[in-house]
Amino acid sequence: SSVPLSPSAMPPRRGGRRDDSESEDDGGARVANKKADALFDAIGKVYEPEGFDAQSTLVCVGFPPTTTDIEVSNFLSWCAPVIHVEKITQGSSAGSRNFTVVFADAASAQRVHKTDLVMDNAGRRIYTKFAIRRPSWFEEKLVQFGFADPS
Repeated sequence: SSVPLSPSAMPPRRGGRRDDSESEDDGGARVANKKADALFDAIGKVYEPEGFDAQSTLVCVGFPPTTTDIEVSNFLSWCAPVIHVEKITQGSSAGSRNFTVVFADAASAQRVHKTDLVMDNAGRRIYTKFAIRRPSWFEEKLVQFGFADPS
């Protein structure tokens, strides 16, 4: 019997490149993408943490419910340097915990995004997508006064 390891004790397993738009004939990827879509839909829009770059920030979903920000940092540091981790409170479910993770640069975030992240011996997958760029103060004012469409 396999015992799940904590994220800080085990590096993520790496698979082939994963792209959110890919689908495979076996149906496994489609099921995984549906699960990922459901997790991302539950949390809604997620912006990068204030003061950080959106291109270096990933939204990571599917961690076990007891996972801490330090464990997330330790786990993802096997793939790329982690600068900042924040727990996402909106749309959290009892079965998983979600985080925004800021990496050292955009290339590091891209590399992690393309990596199949498997957290433990039970095969728990972690899904990622890029955070949405936070609108600037000026962009917010344009929308507020009707000079731009909210999007």
